Amino acid sequence: DLVFGGLVSTSSENGQNGTLLLDPTNVFIGNNASSTRTIEDTALVAALANGNVVIHTNSAGGDVGSIVVERNADLAYNSDNSLAFFANGDVIINDDLQNSGAGNVTLFAGWSGQGASDFLYDPTVANPNPVPDEGTGDLVSFATVLAGTYGAWGTNGGGVRVNNDAAGPVSVGSAFGETNVF
Repeated sequence: DLVFGGLVSTSSENGQNGTLLLDPTNVFIGNNASSTRTIEDTALVAALANGNVVIHTNSAGGDVGSIVVERNADLAYNSDNSLAFFANGDVIINDDLQNSGAGNVTLFAGWSGQGASDFLYDPTVANPNPVPDEGTGDLVSFATVLAGTYGAWGTNGGGVRVNNDAAGPVSVGSAFGETNVF
């Protein structure tokens, strides 16, 4: 199991910010330290302040590879960097996930895992252009996802569930960037 609690900067003085990639089997995002939590909400928001973040899962053993934003997670942030969840199983959002900046928010459930070995994601580019020395896959964008160039979604019984525990209203999206749900 992966437990991420550090601070990573993938920002760039000149050019485009980089991407932090986390790829455990299951991901739990919450508001306090725990041995079962993959990443604290504050660490995720800090990472988004310094670069793009991609979290993708796979299935292993009896685990389906889900991403869960737990109740009371504070994922209200303002960033021009983008956040993408690629879950082999479900994406479950039980509290607000709101970017008041221009960075995209992408939720992708039932991901087939295509391209996981050379994951290449550029949330700021609408047209796919491979970046030299950063893998061989296509860049993920709304257009490339719809074209099927980066794998299938809705497989493995995966789906996006918002307010799964029905504990109160939940908002998901980006104010000035794309909000993509697959």
